[in-house]
Amino acid sequence: MYKVIVFFFLIPIIKCDFLIDQRYKEQIKLDRPPNPFANSLYDKSYYVQGAQRPIYNVDANTVYGRVRGTSYQVQTDSNFPYYYYVSAFLGIPYAMPPTGENRFQLPREPEIRQVPIYDATYYRSTCYQDYKGEAMIRQHIPSFPHSNFSEDCLYLNIFSPNRTDRLDIKYPVMVFIHGGGFSGGSSQLYNGFVLAQRGVVVVTLNYRLGPLGFLSTESKSAPGNFGLHDQRLALKFIHENIEYFNGDRNNITLVGHEAGAASIGMHILSEASRQYFNKAIMMSGSDLCKWSYLPKEYHPLEFVRSLSRKLGCYDFDSFKMIQCLRQRSAQEIMNANIWVPSELGGSPWRPVVDANDRDKLFSFLENSPDILRNGGKFYNISVMFGVTSEEGAYQVSDLKITNIETGLTMSQYEELLRNLVRTKSQEYYKWKDYQYSIQYADSNYYINRVDDFIDEDSIYRALQYRYTNWVQPENSTAIRQKLIDLYSDSLYTSCVNEAARFQTAKWPNKTYMYVFQHRSTKSNLPLWMGSPHGNELYYLFGVPFYNESINIPWYGYQVNHKFFGLEDQEISNYTMHLFTNFVRWSDPTPYGYFSDKFYYNTYNPYNTYNTYSHNFDKTNILYSTVMDSFTKNLNVTWEPMRPNNMTYLVIKSRPELKSSYRFDEAGFWNYYWLKLWEKRLTMTPTPILKNALFSYQDSYILLWVFMSVSVILSAFLLISCFIICKRIKKDKYDEDEF
Repeated sequence: MYKVIVFFFLIPIIKCDFLIDQRYKEQIKLDRPPNPFANSLYDKSYYVQGAQRPIYNVDANTVYGRVRGTSYQVQTDSNFPYYYYVSAFLGIPYAMPPTGENRFQLPREPEIRQVPIYDATYYRSTCYQDYKGEAMIRQHIPSFPHSNFSEDCLYLNIFSPNRTDRLDIKYPVMVFIHGGGFSGGSSQLYNGFVLAQRGVVVVTLNYRLGPLGFLSTESKSAPGNFGLHDQRLALKFIHENIEYFNGDRNNITLVGHEAGAASIGMHILSEASRQYFNKAIMMSGSDLCKWSYLPKEYHPLEFVRSLSRKLGCYDFDSFKMIQCLRQRSAQEIMNANIWVPSELGGSPWRPVVDANDRDKLFSFLENSPDILRNGGKFYNISVMFGVTSEEGAYQVSDLKITNIETGLTMSQYEELLRNLVRTKSQEYYKWKDYQYSIQYADSNYYINRVDDFIDEDSIYRALQYRYTNWVQPENSTAIRQKLIDLYSDSLYTSCVNEAARFQTAKWPNKTYMYVFQHRSTKSNLPLWMGSPHGNELYYLFGVPFYNESINIPWYGYQVNHKFFGLEDQEISNYTMHLFTNFVRWSDPTPYGYFSDKFYYNTYNPYNTYNTYSHNFDKTNILYSTVMDSFTKNLNVTWEPMRPNNMTYLVIKSRPELKSSYRFDEAGFWNYYWLKLWEKRLTMTPTPILKNALFSYQDSYILLWVFMSVSVILSAFLLISCFIICKRIKKDKYDEDEF
C-alpha cells in the first residue's frame, strides 16, 4: 500500500523534472544558432564552413564583463586521442579603440561593458596596413574584404579545450604574435582549433601597424612603440582573465614569427613586460635583426615630417604636427605612407628607443637591443629559437632569374653578387646623405662628400669568399643554394643565432633551437625552394589536418588540403607536440622520446595526471612499448644549447640532433660585414654658418621658394624691359615724324 502512495507522490515530481529538462533542452536549442556569425555587421562572406556538426554557445567571465563564444565538436571519431570540443572566443577587446584623441597614444584598458553578454562568436576588424600587408593576407584568405580593415582593431581571440567532464584543469597558454614587418599581418590568419586540441589554450591578437603603430617624434607628443604597448596591454589582459578560459596564468608562453619574434625579444628586454609571461618561442626573428628596430641615428622624427608634408600637416612644433595628423583619416595616413622614403634595412615604422624621464611603465626600450644584450639586461627564461632551412628562398624567387630551376652559372652568380653590392652601396650613400643633411644644421660643419668612396670590390670579394662552394665551385645547384643561404643568413639566421648565443651564454640549459627542414611532397612551390620562410607555421597550427571531416570555420589559412599528405600530418603532429611540451615543461622532449601513448594518457580525463603544472614529474608518464614505424623515426631527444655545444634539432621526417647551425656565417654578418663599411668614407669638413636656424628640409624648401621668386622676378624684369624698349622706340619714331 505504501508503494502506491509513494508512487502517487513521485509522479508530479518526475513530471516537473521532465518539464524542467525539456525547457533546458529548448534553451540549448535556442542558444545553438546554425551560423555563429549571423547578425553581424562584420563582412563574413569569405568564411568557409567545415563539416556541419553540433555547435554550442559557451559563456565565460572576464573582469570587464561576460562573453559568449562558440564550442565546436571538431572530431567525432572515438579513437581520436585529443579533445573533441574546442571553444572559440573571437574578437574580445583588450583595449579602448585607438581612434580620435587616442591615436598616437598608449593604449587604454577597455571599459566595463554594460551589455549582459558580449558577442564573441566572430572576428573583429584587422588593423590598417599598407597594400603589401593586405596582399599578404589575401594570399591566404583570397576574398578578404577591404572593409574588414579598421583603426578599431585591438582585439584578441582565445581557443580553449572544452572539457565535457568538467574537471578543474588549467592548461598552459600560448600567446601568438603575428609577423609582417611591423606593417602587415593579422591574427585571423592563425586558426588555433587544431593546436588547442593538444591541451593548450591558444591566444592570437592584433596590434597597431605601420605609422599608426610605430610613428615616433622622439618626444612626449608621440613617443612611439604603440604596437608594442598594445601587445603588453594584451598580455596584461590575458594574465588577468585567462583562468576564466581554463588557462594557467602562471604558465604563459609567448610565440612569435618574424616581427612577432622580434616583438617578443623586445618584451624580454623590457622590464615592465616580464611579469606577464614565463617562456618564449622566437621563430625566424629576434630583437637583434637589423630590421627589428630603428636606431636613433636614423632620426625617426624626420620620417614623421615626411609623412606630415604629404598630408599638409608639417610643422616645426611636433605637438601641433601630431594634432594635425589626428585630424586625418587612417586611410589617408596609410595612403600617404606609400610616399615616405624607406631607409637602409626596411620600413621606417619600427620599434625605437623611447626611454626618457618618464616612468618606466610609459616607456618600452631604455636602450638599443644590442647594448642591452651585451649588458645582460634580459629576462631569465627558457627560450626556443628556430628558422627554416631556406629562409631566403622567396627573396631569390623575387630576383626572377632565368632557368633558376636548373641552377646558376658562375657568371650569373658573380653578376648577382656585384649587383647586390652596388645596390647596398647606393643605399648606404643615400642614407649617409640623408643623415648628414639632417645633422648639419646642428653642427658647425658641412660634410663635403665629393671625395667619398666605398671599396665595393673588397665587399664583393668578401661575399664571394664566404658564399662559394669551394668543393665544387661550378656546381650550378650548389651555387643556387649558396645564394639562398646568403639571403637567409643576412636577414634571419644571423640575428636569431646571435640572440640564441646571448641567451645561452647567460642562462645555459634553458635555450633550444630548431631548423625546420621538412617540405611537403605535395607542395605547389618549386622543389628548389625547399622549406622557405614561414613554412613551419602551417605545421604548428595543424593546417595539414584541415579537410572536409573537420568541423571548424576556415577563417584562417585557406589552403587546399591536396597540398598536404599523411606524412605532413605526422610532422604537424610532431611539431605541435614539441612546442606544447616546451610550453608545459620548458623541455620539448621531457620524457626522452616521442610517444603517442604518452600523449594519450596525459590527455585522458580519467588519468591521475590531470593538472598541467610546469613542474615536470616523470612518475606520471606511461611509456609505450609499441610504436609504429614512423613514430620510431621521431625517437630523438632534443638537448638544450650549451656554450660549448650549440645543439639544434632538424625537424624533418627523420629528425636529427646537430651542433652549431651556421654560426660562422652569423659571425660574418654580425661583425665582419659591419667592418667592411667602416672607415671607408673620406670626409672633408667645411665651415658653414654657425647656429643655423633651419633644418635641411626647411632650407631646401626656402631655396626652391627663393629660386621660384627669382625666376618670376627675372621674367617680370625681362617683360618690363621689353615693354619699355618698345615704348622708347615708339616715342622716338613719333618724334622723328613730328
